[in-house]
Amino acid sequence: MRALARRRPEPFVGDAGILFVVLYVVPAIIWGGVRPDDPAATVTNALTAHRSAAIVAAYLLLAASVMLLAFAAGMSRSPADGSWSELLSRTAFGAGAISAALLAAANGLLGALGGYIIVGSSPETVRALNGLWDGLTTVSGLFLGVFALTLSLRELERRYLARWIGWLGILAGVVLIIGSGSLATPFHGVGPFWILGVFGTLGWIALSGIWMLRRAYVGTRQS
Repeated sequence: MRALARRRPEPFVGDAGILFVVLYVVPAIIWGGVRPDDPAATVTNALTAHRSAAIVAAYLLLAASVMLLAFAAGMSRSPADGSWSELLSRTAFGAGAISAALLAAANGLLGALGGYIIVGSSPETVRALNGLWDGLTTVSGLFLGVFALTLSLRELERRYLARWIGWLGILAGVVLIIGSGSLATPFHGVGPFWILGVFGTLGWIALSGIWMLRRAYVGTRQS
C-alpha cells in the first residue's frame, strides 16, 4: 500500500504542466486583451476589431485550465498521514483547482463575449463584461500564486523536485500573490509584480514538468 501511495503519474503530470504553459502563453501573443479601465467605446472597438483572436484565445485558455487542474492534481498527491506535508498538499490542490475554475469561467465569458454578446450590446455592457473577465483572470492568478507557494514549501520537505526549483516556486508564488493582490486594490504601485509573478510561475511550472518527465525517463531506464 505504501508503494502504491507513492506512485505518481510523472509523464502525465509533466506533459500537463508543459501544455498548460504553452496554452497560457500563446493567447497572450495572439491577443493581449483590453484594459478594463479604458473608455467603453475603446474597449468595444478593440474587441470588435479582434473578435476572432479573442475567441481563439478564450478556447486555448479553457484548454489551459484543464491542464492546470491535471497538473495540480498530479503534483499535490500525498499519502494521507496527517502530516504538515499533507496539509500543504491539500492546500496546493485546492488553490490550483480554484485557479483553474476561475480561469475557465473567465474565458468562457470571453468566448461568449466575442462570439455573440458583443453583437447588439451597448459599449457599457461590453466594458463591464471585459472588466469581469479581467477580474476573474486576476483572482485566478492570485490562487495560482498560492498553489506555487504551498506546493514549493512542501517540496522543500519532500524533495521530490530539485531544491532550487522549490525556492523558485516560493519566490514566484509570493511575487504573483503580491502582484495580483495589488491589482485588486487601489494600490497599483506594485502592479508590475503581476507580470514578474506570472512569468516566474509559468517558468516554475515548465521546469517542474520537465523535471517530472526526466524522473520518468530515468525510472524507465532503471526498471
